[in-house]
Amino acid sequence: MKHADFAGLNSIKANFDAIYRQPDPREYFRVLCGLDYVIPELARVPFTALMKALRRSHGRKLNIADIGCSYGINAALLRYPLDIQRLSGRYATSDM
Repeated sequence: MKHADFAGLNSIKANFDAIYRQPDPREYFRVLCGLDYVIPELARVPFTALMKALRRSHGRKLNIADIGCSYGINAALLRYPLDIQRLSGRYATSDM
């Protein structure tokens, strides 16, 4: 079996590093939501199930740290009653 040329494959991928280095999430939402990026919305389902299971097993409220969270999008979706479209609508506007 031939090994994949990961360096070559990665060289043709889109690079979004710059949107993660901004002082606020406007560019993140403008670019990624413009591409119908929904990973944070999809991640909410297993994260919510995991948090409920941990709360039941520990019998108390949890303190969760979202390490490497960029702009805290997963935390916002888990903590507040909103979805990725509503969150992106807030930050993607030019008057924000």
